[in-house]
Amino acid sequence: MTPAPGEAAARQLDAVLLSVGFACSTALLDHLGRLPAGDALDLGVHRHTYADLLAAHAELVPLAADRVTVLDLGGTLAAARTPAP
Repeated sequence: MTPAPGEAAARQLDAVLLSVGFACSTALLDHLGRLPAGDALDLGVHRHTYADLLAAHAELVPLAADRVTVLDLGGTLAAARTPAP
């Protein structure tokens, strides 16, 4: 299976965030993995697939929510611009 363009960057971001107490939600990680890679650095050989990483996040991140701050994908830009009632 060919990796999605942004998977390396998504992995790198997740690793950096985890080192400082944050974690990407599965939705955010999946979204980032589908973005164009740009100038992202290659992180070498991975011992698991990206699908394995998403599955692990779906299972483990909710269990660690009391120890890390989970960053989520969020809504649209238009929704963010709309003031709360």
